[in-house]
Order: sequence, then structure tokens, then C-alpha cells
Amino acid sequence: MPIGRRARRRSQGQVLVLFALSLVAILAFAGLAFDIGRFYGERRFLQNAADAAALAAANALIRGGTTADADADARA
Repeated sequence: MPIGRRARRRSQGQVLVLFALSLVAILAFAGLAFDIGRFYGERRFLQNAADAAALAAANALIRGGTTADADADARA
């Protein structure tokens, strides 16, 4: 058997190993991207809730309510 054929036979399984390792890396990055996207979505949702509470409290004070009324409106 010539030397070229032996080298080719030994290197045939390396593609499968490289594919498996790269697939694991790609899936890890996809999971990380999903988690980061969910984090920013949740952060935006919480910021919107805080802004709505501040606007409700300010609106209650503008209408002439007490700070207790403003606090109750903000918590609602």
C-alpha cells in the first residue's frame, strides 16, 4: 500500500471530529445569544413598568392628590 493511501485513510475520521466540535461551539453561541436577547427583553419590560409607575405617581400629584395617593397609584 503506498504511503499516500495510508495517510488518507488515517485522516478520514478527522472531519467528523472537527464537525462535532464546531457544532457544539455553534450551539453554545446560539444559546448564549438567546439568553442575552431574553435578558434585554426582560430588562426593557421592567423599565417600561418602572416608567409607567413614575408617570402614574406624577399624574396623581398633578391632580392634587397626596403622596400616599401617588404611592398607591404607582404601586397599582
